[in-house]
Amino acid sequence: MPHISKHAVAEKVVREIEDRIIAVLSDTGSKTRTKIFKEILTKTERLMIAKRLAMIYLAQKGTATHTISETLKVSPSTVARFENRLEQNHFKHTASWVKSHAPMNKVLKLIFDLAVIPFEAQKKSLGQMLDEQ
Repeated sequence: MPHISKHAVAEKVVREIEDRIIAVLSDTGSKTRTKIFKEILTKTERLMIAKRLAMIYLAQKGTATHTISETLKVSPSTVARFENRLEQNHFKHTASWVKSHAPMNKVLKLIFDLAVIPFEAQKKSLGQMLDEQ
């Protein structure tokens, strides 16, 4: 998990930062956005985002908690937390986006492009598992 400073930032500054993030997402083309995120997000941060998207997708498909945990190399409690939050509609917009971007090959391409998962065997087993869904 990335380190976050314990020093509080003023609410006004937080709102300004969030506004700038929204601007990057909404005011740039996809190629520019990709370049920006590859520059500013570490490999660990990209992998964390990719795993979160994959957990939401797999949970929506009804994949078993243990299978998600083993495939993505995250703890079962993390998967369960995401499943509970998904059921409580906490990921409403993200879940909708993930669902609307099926066929799965587009979602997988996004996940693997962002994460650059270093182990080919995991890609293959994840792909095989998703083909079975």
